[in-house]
Amino acid sequence: MTISGSSLPFRIKSANSDFIERKKKAQKLKWQYLNGEAVKKESFLALNYEGESILDAITEIHGMDLESYGILSVYDIELIRFSRMRNANILHQIVKELSQVEEIILCKNDTVPLYYPVYTNDREGLQAFLRERDIFAPVLWTVPELVQPCINEDVAYIYEHLLAIPCDHRYNETDMKRIGMVLQEYEKSN
Repeated sequence: MTISGSSLPFRIKSANSDFIERKKKAQKLKWQYLNGEAVKKESFLALNYEGESILDAITEIHGMDLESYGILSVYDIELIRFSRMRNANILHQIVKELSQVEEIILCKNDTVPLYYPVYTNDREGLQAFLRERDIFAPVLWTVPELVQPCINEDVAYIYEHLLAIPCDHRYNETDMKRIGMVLQEYEKSN
């Protein structure tokens, strides 16, 4: 595959089917889990981990599969951008007043996050509090075993305290205000 009109010095390989297969299966299982079906959380997490491990080992540029391309081609990118900016700004207005949750990014007009990253001293406690209220805030990065001996105190802090609050375009203003209210409720309970 080549990009038309491009003078790239390389060719893009076709989609990596092993990676795509695992990620799609993981997404399907996660959807089932989130919708109350009898699926164990560990099952989709394991498949997702396998997919990410495949991705980590890839050194070439690969294209996307036709299904993903079709989905992407109908997205209104400006609407997505607007929604994410709005959502992050709603969270910013709430989080800046909290002491148990510390914002990491300063929302500017060009900030378009997938998640609203925060630091918290009790990440597992906050994550459980949110989960009990149907808000799923992931830990984005675990410390790879290979890297553990090499990380300094500042990097270790990030790995141990970072939590990602969802704020992407699938959420609306009402969702963000509800997440904000739950964060305020967490603040009062601690």
